[in-house]
Formats: sequence, C-alpha cells, structure tokens
Amino acid sequence: MEYVAVAILGCAVGATFRLRFLLGIVLLVLAISLVFSLSHGSGLWDKVLIILVPQAVLQGGYFVGLVSRGVFSFLYSKLNFARGEAEQLRRQQDG
Repeated sequence: MEYVAVAILGCAVGATFRLRFLLGIVLLVLAISLVFSLSHGSGLWDKVLIILVPQAVLQGGYFVGLVSRGVFSFLYSKLNFARGEAEQLRRQQDG
C-alpha cells in the first residue's frame, strides 16, 4: 500500500514540477526509508530492498507523470489549434 502512495506522489511530481523538485523528494524518501530500514531489525538484503524499491517506484511514477504531461499538453495544443481554425472559418463565412 505504501508503494502505491509513493507511485502517486511520483506521478504528481512528474506532472506538476521539474527535475529539481524530484531531487528533493528523492532525498526525502531516501531519508525516510533509511530510518525505517535501520529501525527494523532485518538482514542486509532486506534493508537494501527497503531503500531501493521506494526510490524505483517514485522515479517510475515521475516518468509516468512526465509522459502524461507531454501527452496532455500535445492534445491541448491540437484542440486549441482546431478551435482557432474553426473560428477563422466562421469569420470568413460571416464576413
């Protein structure tokens, strides 16, 4: 369940902010996962996974956010272009 929240956070950051903000979030998630892994008594492999998996999920979500922002901005520009052409045709027909 925590990984879903991290993925949603990454997607929101990717859709909204640039790379510098991601770096701050990555460091925050790193600190949280490091404290969490040290507080739970487990083996080295478990600690490595506790640290790396949230980072990978966050960056994957960031990538999805970047792609969705690019797709939506492309579709929005196409829609505005089509509206502009339709207005031009209406003006020509009215004039």
